[in-house]
Amino acid sequence: LLAGQEEPLAVFEHEFTIAVRLALDADVSPGEIVVPGSLLYQACDDRVCFAPATAAVEWHMHVEPAERR
Repeated sequence: LLAGQEEPLAVFEHEFTIAVRLALDADVSPGEIVVPGSLLYQACDDRVCFAPATAAVEWHMHVEPAERR
């Protein structure tokens, strides 16, 4: 525990994966799209935690045409 911390914190080291569930409108046009977002995080080491920060993120995706049924 860090000084002043009463409960254990979840700690992630090295690489990690972020999964996001995404639903597109049925009328979205095929092609390249960019989905913007933000990631709120707090970096810590074995002695101190830095102030929470926000980083802008973008997911680049290719939308295929819908199949006609």
